[in-house]
Amino acid sequence: YLLLGEKILRQLTQQGFFTYIGYQDLEIVLLVSLAFFLFLSLLYVVVDFALIQGIRKNHPSMLTPWIVLNMLFLIFNVIWVIRSLIFLDTKKSVVGILIIIFRCFCFICVWSLRKCLKEGSTQLKTIKSTSEIFI
Repeated sequence: YLLLGEKILRQLTQQGFFTYIGYQDLEIVLLVSLAFFLFLSLLYVVVDFALIQGIRKNHPSMLTPWIVLNMLFLIFNVIWVIRSLIFLDTKKSVVGILIIIFRCFCFICVWSLRKCLKEGSTQLKTIKSTSEIFI
């Protein structure tokens, strides 16, 4: 990452990008963004681990962190798609919509599993309509 960052910084310097932003400032931004994405990745690992353990041990409360994190990222994805539609970026809009559809499908699966675990059922029952999921 640091080698790639150095290459990007050299290219930006040659293009005159640092007339407004200092070289040190951009280096700090790159390091902060690296730390943020590292934290986000570790958070995903911990939350996914809790999801797997919750499924294995039939603990519905261990599914809750995944549901909360998924809802946050669904909200951010919707904002991202709206932004892409405003700027008429169709490729990002289509990718964003596909991501939202996939995340909603995963959310419904985990939510229905959590509901079954809360009821004490070890077998998933057939859901006749989507309104039954959230009741």
